[in-house]
Order: sequence, then C-alpha cells, then structure tokens
Amino acid sequence: MRKVIIFIIIVVISIFFSLIITKGEETEMVFSENSNYYDIYILDISKENINTNNIIDYFDDIKILEIYPYINPIYKKLININSYSFNTILSNKKNISLFTSEYLKKLEDNNLKEEIVKYRINGIKINKIKVYASNNSMNYIINNYNIKIVK
Repeated sequence: MRKVIIFIIIVVISIFFSLIITKGEETEMVFSENSNYYDIYILDISKENINTNNIIDYFDDIKILEIYPYINPIYKKLININSYSFNTILSNKKNISLFTSEYLKKLEDNNLKEEIVKYRINGIKINKIKVYASNNSMNYIINNYNIKIVK
C-alpha cells in the first residue's frame, strides 16, 4: 500500500512540475505578409478568361504544377483528361505546349476537327490550376484578378 501511495505522489508531483515548465513557454504563430513563404495552392481561375494562349501572362514567374482544363460535356467521356500534371524540370511554356499537343491529339483521334480549329485560335480554357508560389505572388494575383484560392 505504501508503494502505491508513493507512486501516486511521484506522478502528481511530476504532472505539477511539467505544467509549471510548459506554462512559461507560450508560443504564438506570426504570419507576415512580406515573408517569402512558399506553398502549393489550387486556384479557381474559371471566372478569368485564362486559356493556354494567355496563361503565361498571368503565371510567368510562378511554377505551375498541374492544370485542370474545361472540357465540353458533349465529348468529355471521349477526351478523358481531368487534369494534366506538369514536368517540373521543363518551363511553364514548354509544359503548356505539350499539354496542348496532347489535348488536340485526343480531339483528332475522336474526329473533332472543328474543335481543334477553335482551340488553336482561342486556346484551351482552364478552370483550375495547381501552383507552387510565394504568398507574395498569391496576394498579388488574388488582389489584381478574379482568382480564388481553393486550397
């Protein structure tokens, strides 16, 4: 019985000291808008008229990781491209070119020649985009364009 009481007293004293020690160490998260913190963001760009012809104008200094194109519901099952992941070694411009080629090839394989002409002239509409960017870049984009962060 005596061993149990001593054990309980030691446990209570240990808890008391651990509470005293941790009480003095209060940390607070600080976020500075001027910091150069980088993260991965998914952006809803469907309200802006962003397509494969002008995407570089919006995201020139931001690394694009993946795009989610708008696909006409009429031939959505034929195309079967929900998203296109970029090769991080290549430039954004080269990745866009590769995506456009692949997309137009799928249209050609399904005999959608009128759509190919339309997309060559107007570009392929993009709904969402995944990027790796600094919070400074994201603040600029959100404040100057009709673009929202999804995640």
